[in-house]
Amino acid sequence: MNSNSPANHSVRQLALESWLARRYVAREQRVSGLSISAWIGIASIALGVAVLLVVLGVMNGFEDELKSRLLAVTPHATLTAVEDNPLDLTALQTQVQHSPHVMSALPYVDAKGLVAHQTTVATVWVRGIDVAGEQARQHLSRHLVAGSLAGLNRAHFQVILGEALAQQLGVGVNDKLMLAVAEGSITPVGIMPRVRQLTVIGLVHTGLYELDSHLVLLEVQDAKRVFRLTQPTGLDIEFDDPLQAQELVHQLAVNLGGGFYVSDWSRSHENIFRSIQTTKGILRVLLLLVLAVAAFNMVANLMLMVREKHSAVAILRTLGLAPAQIARVFVWQGLFIATTGTLLGILLGEVVGHELSQWVSWLERQFHWVIVDPKVYSISGLPVLISGVDVFWTALTAIGLGLLATLLPALTAARLIPSEILRHE
Repeated sequence: MNSNSPANHSVRQLALESWLARRYVAREQRVSGLSISAWIGIASIALGVAVLLVVLGVMNGFEDELKSRLLAVTPHATLTAVEDNPLDLTALQTQVQHSPHVMSALPYVDAKGLVAHQTTVATVWVRGIDVAGEQARQHLSRHLVAGSLAGLNRAHFQVILGEALAQQLGVGVNDKLMLAVAEGSITPVGIMPRVRQLTVIGLVHTGLYELDSHLVLLEVQDAKRVFRLTQPTGLDIEFDDPLQAQELVHQLAVNLGGGFYVSDWSRSHENIFRSIQTTKGILRVLLLLVLAVAAFNMVANLMLMVREKHSAVAILRTLGLAPAQIARVFVWQGLFIATTGTLLGILLGEVVGHELSQWVSWLERQFHWVIVDPKVYSISGLPVLISGVDVFWTALTAIGLGLLATLLPALTAARLIPSEILRHE
């Protein structure tokens, strides 16, 4: 190939531009081969990228942890009979279980009540479960801290309480408590609520304070007796993909011919996840301002470099470099700073994200602080989940802002007039 071909000429130009860019980055007052201003630019971008990734990772971890813990005790989807068109849910159960994407369908009872132990009273969410089916699913079993699900079948009116509820009532395994339901009985002294004595045989800890402080698990037949129901409240449906539960349960309803209500876990907790998405959006915009500040810092540093190197730029112009080549020298320099800062920021974000939960736990133990209050944030601990999508878009944004930051300095350098500069030297 001819050494003077356009391709070789372009390669030589590129090599010259990148060499000049490296020389300008590693100018006077160097630290580890780079100038102080270059290190400041790299550090500011790295810090912005790391902060953005860690904060988004905390939000992702919070959302993911919330989903996993909710799905341990909340159905993927539910199917309930319409009041004016009651269905035989027991007969429907077999048909639902053999539907596409359905892993299992279990009868359940869902109701509210009051529990009392000595002088302490608490409102509770009573959930009647099919014990054999729940044991096969193994979702609840992983969160038991005392007792077992099998104990609900050994005798009538055995219950498993949320751990926070048990602490609130001051009860433990084998203790008795009273459950009062709203439907009362008419007596000579007025309407009296129905009361049933229950025996605590286990405790469950999901890590979600709202659930752990209100949950009472009963065997489904016992729950039907307590609330005097002729059939379960509905069917608890588990799908192979809980994230597609909303679409799948609506398709299931169409296939079954309708005549009942359907819901899914994302709808029953819609406000929680909508608030998380809104918060993530706001935080993403606010934290992008950190990267914008870092990019503005790059503009200032590169403009200062253009001023310092205006004599060198004039000499390069007289040696034959075109204005576009001069501009690309500063673009290459900005790209190097932005890329290096982004890569360091991703590395820093990954390290901090991986260790943050342990650091927070250590601070809470060491100084008796409550950084993550389960009563406020619904979960204990600080989960962090940095997703590949967030890393990609954060890196793309940081490098993009870095390139934009080079435009003004590059255009300024390209517009310098060599004759005027050299006349004043």
